[in-house]
Amino acid sequence: KSVADAIRKLSRDSDLQGISLDTEKRMVVRSSDDVIDLVAQYFKLTRSDLTGDNRKKEVMIPRQICMYLIRETLDHSYETIGESFGGRNHTTVLHACNKILGQMKEDNRIMRDINAIKREIGV
Repeated sequence: KSVADAIRKLSRDSDLQGISLDTEKRMVVRSSDDVIDLVAQYFKLTRSDLTGDNRKKEVMIPRQICMYLIRETLDHSYETIGESFGGRNHTTVLHACNKILGQMKEDNRIMRDINAIKREIGV
């Protein structure tokens, strides 16, 4: 019953404010944990895949994208982001962000993925 009540309240509040539930959902994504969960879902990975030690390309690129998105959208320090990814060094995060910036210019697929995730985040 409480879930249904919460949905009705969100719907009513969003109608009064003139914003959609999709927009309200996006406005909730404001922590590194939220971004990690969203990126994991987008790439059909687990949270532990992204924050763990797996070096497979299928995991490493989404992890780097996630680090980049946290830096860009939440403006967290490289050190803080590294802590969210199993205590990685700040230089690892810096390298990941720079690598994704470079790949965005060369690989349309990465640019498309980042833009899709940013739409979900609401930026």
